Amino acid sequence: MGRRAGAAGLGRVFTWLLPHRGSRSARQTIALRAGQTGPGKLAQGEYGSRVGARRILRLLERFNVPASFFMPAVSSLLHPEEVRDYVAAGHEVAMHGWIHESNTLLDPADERELALRAAGTLEKPSGTRSVGIRTSTWEFSDHTLAITRELGLLYDSSLMADDEPYELLADGEPTGVVEIPVE
Repeated sequence: MGRRAGAAGLGRVFTWLLPHRGSRSARQTIALRAGQTGPGKLAQGEYGSRVGARRILRLLERFNVPASFFMPAVSSLLHPEEVRDYVAAGHEVAMHGWIHESNTLLDPADERELALRAAGTLEKPSGTRSVGIRTSTWEFSDHTLAITRELGLLYDSSLMADDEPYELLADGEPTGVVEIPVE
């Protein structure tokens, strides 16, 4: 079977040959961001949403470990039930851009607009406003910190200046935004 309609006319790129439970369409924001709508690129996101996320949730539950899931907002539109599953299991859903865009390539107004849109979109299925962000590029533009502060986010997890959390500074002054290093 070819592509069937989904969010914004995009969706699954295959049909099942065997019965299965809990089908979810693809979470492939990187391909969508790049305008790639071929079956191969769209299929790359299928496994994570359909199988991987559930396995991770079971593992976290088994060891009673809380986690943060950084999710592009478009993924939450494609899979609102995935967001609800994370929240129901006691985990945080944090920002990871609108559609996995390269924030460092955006002009300040577009970066701000997409961040505001992402925050509002993630809030709908999760029932709470995100307090953290991991930028899609693991990088800051010259405007990312100001936008992070405007959104009232408490932490970022995009940078790597240390292996322990530290407070981000703006013009040498504390910002109140804590950096939780990404690696």
